[in-house]
Amino acid sequence: MTYKAHAKKLKEGFLVEGGSRGFSITLDEPKSLGGSDQGISPGEMLLTSCGSCMCMVMTAFARQHGILIQDLSIDVEGDMDLLGYLNGNPRPGFQEIRYRVNLQTPSKQKKIDKFLQFVKKRCPVADTIVNGTPVTAAEQVPM
Repeated sequence: MTYKAHAKKLKEGFLVEGGSRGFSITLDEPKSLGGSDQGISPGEMLLTSCGSCMCMVMTAFARQHGILIQDLSIDVEGDMDLLGYLNGNPRPGFQEIRYRVNLQTPSKQKKIDKFLQFVKKRCPVADTIVNGTPVTAAEQVPM
C-alpha cells in the first residue's frame, strides 16, 4: 500500500495546508519561532502521528492480547535543538522522543507490559522514527 500526502505553502508566513485523501490540516509555527500560531507545527504533527498510531495499534490488537481498553490516551513529547535547524549542528531533528501511555483497563500489569512491548514493535510510525526510512526527492515538477 502506498500512502500519499500533499503540502502547499499558503500566502501568509509559514502557513501550509497539508492533507491526504480529501482531508486537510493547517500547519504553522508558534509565534516564538516566527509563525502566526494558526496551526500545529510539523514537529508537533510528527509527535501527534506517533501517539495516534500507537492508539490505533492498541485498539486493533487489544482483543487478541486479552486487553479490555476502557480509556486510552498517549502523551508524546520530544526535544529538538533549534540550532540544528538554523545551522545543521547538532542534527535538526528530535534528539529524543518520549511517550506515556494512559491506559485504563482491568487487565493485570504483566499482561499490559507485554502488550505495550508488542505495540512499540508493531507501530508503523514509531518504527519509521526508530529505524529510519530513506527520504528521496522525486523529479521536480514545473508549476
